[in-house]
Amino acid sequence: MQIYETKRLQKYMMIQKWVIGNFKDKRLEEMPMPEHG
Repeated sequence: MQIYETKRLQKYMMIQKWVIGNFKDKRLEEMPMPEHG
C-alpha cells in the first residue's frame, strides 16, 4: 500500500511539473520578457 501511494504521488508530481513547465513555456511565448541593458 505504501509503495502504491508513493508511486501515485510521484506520477502526480511528474504530471504537475509537466503542466507547470508547459504553462511557463506558453506564457513566455505569448508574453516575451522585455530585455534590459
